[in-house]
Amino acid sequence: LAFLWALYQSPLLHHLTNDGSIDTYRILGSGLIYSLLLNTVIWISPLWRRRNQLLLSCVTLLCCLTLVHFVSPYIIPQIALPKYTSFASPDLHHVLPPETRMFEGKYDGFNVFIQTNEDGLRTDYSRMQFASLGTRIIVMGDSFAFGLGVRQDKVFPQLLEDRLRVRFGRNDIGVLNAGIISYSPILQARQFDKILRYYKPDLVVLLVDATDIGDDYRYAREFEIHPPAVIHPMKAMPTGILLMSEGIRKKIWSALSYPFDLVYSHFVNRSATPTRVNPYDYYEFHIEIDGLVETNRFFIYRHPLDDTRPYFDFMYSNILHIAEATHGVGADFILAPSPRFHHWNNKECPANWEASSYRLDEPYQYEYFRYFSERAESGQIEMLDLLAPFQATTDFPLVFNGDPHWNEAGHSFVANAIEEYIVKHHANLFADRQRIENEPN
Repeated sequence: LAFLWALYQSPLLHHLTNDGSIDTYRILGSGLIYSLLLNTVIWISPLWRRRNQLLLSCVTLLCCLTLVHFVSPYIIPQIALPKYTSFASPDLHHVLPPETRMFEGKYDGFNVFIQTNEDGLRTDYSRMQFASLGTRIIVMGDSFAFGLGVRQDKVFPQLLEDRLRVRFGRNDIGVLNAGIISYSPILQARQFDKILRYYKPDLVVLLVDATDIGDDYRYAREFEIHPPAVIHPMKAMPTGILLMSEGIRKKIWSALSYPFDLVYSHFVNRSATPTRVNPYDYYEFHIEIDGLVETNRFFIYRHPLDDTRPYFDFMYSNILHIAEATHGVGADFILAPSPRFHHWNNKECPANWEASSYRLDEPYQYEYFRYFSERAESGQIEMLDLLAPFQATTDFPLVFNGDPHWNEAGHSFVANAIEEYIVKHHANLFADRQRIENEPN
C-alpha cells in the first residue's frame, strides 16, 4: 500500500488518464484488492498440506456468510440490500430494475425500501393481479407520486387504496403506484402506451410538478440529439458474489477493472474516460428565456407566462396524449398539478437543499397554476386542484426538513384530498360495481 501510495503521488499514473486525474478511491481499492489476492495465494500454498482443515474452514465460512446473508437485510439493510438505482432505457429514458428489493436510505428515522414488480413499478402487485381487481386506479407522476423517502405502505397511492376499500367496504379496489423519480409527461405518455395500458385502469390520476416543464424540454432534446444507451437491466440475484450487496459488487468490480481501463484508454482508445461512469447528468440544464440563460428547471418561477407558455404548451401536448390514450382504453383521466411547499407555507423545509435553485418569493411562481387554471376552463381535461387544500390546511410539517418532497404526513394529506375528490366526482366507478355485486343471480 505504501508503494501504491507513492505511485499515486507520482505523475506516472496520472499520465495514463485522458484528463490528468486519477480516481483515488478506485486506484487505492484496486491496489488493496490485488494485494489481498496475492497474499492469499502466497499463504494458502503451504496450507495445502492441511487441506482437510482448510476445507472445513471454508465450509464454516460459507455457512456463516449464508446466515449473514439472510439475517443482514433485516439488521443492516444499507449494506445487505442493493442501493436504489435505475437503468437507461431506449424508450423510457430510465427505468427501475424489475422484481427487486432495494434500500433507498433512512428518512425521518425510518429505513425506506423499494420493492418493484416485473415492470419496475413500486408496487407489490403483478400486472395480472392488478388487472384482475374490480376497480383499478393508476397514479402516474414523478418522485412525489413515487414517494421519495417514504415507506412503501405510507405512500399516498397505497393510503388511497386502503381508504377507498374501507369507505366502500370492498377488497377488490386497487391503486397502482406508477410514479417514477424524474419522470415527466413526455416519458409518462410512453410509459402508458408501453406498460400501463395493460393494467386495465378504470381511472388514471396524473400528478404533475413544476419541474415537469423543464423535464419535457430536456428529455425531448435527449431523444432527438443524444438518445440514451441501451442497457438491459438484469433481475437482482437472491444471492450475489460472496453473498454481498449489489453496491459492494459494483465497487469491487470497478476497482478490479480500473487498471485495465487506464491502460486501454491510454494505449487503445484515447477518447475513453475510465473515471466517467454515467454520462447523463439530470441537473445539467440550460435554456435561454428572454435573453437570460437559466440553469435549472425552476425557470418558470422567474419569467411571465407569456415568455414560458411555449414550454408549458409542449408539456401539455404530452398530457393530452396521455388523456387520449386513457380514454382509448375506457378509463377516466384526472390531471392534478401539485404545489411545492413555498406555495402554501414558507416555514416548511427550513434546510431545503434546493434553496440555491429558487427563492421562496419568486415573482412568477404562481404562473404554473394560472396556466393549468386556464386549461381547466377550456374543459379539455378534468383538473383536480391540490393547491387550495394545501393553502387551507394548518397541518405542519408536510415535507421533510431538508428536502421539499412530502413526508409521510404529507402523503396522508394528499391521499385524503384525492380520496374526497374521487368519491365526489367518480363515485360511479364504485357504485356501479356495488350495484352489480348486490344484484341477485
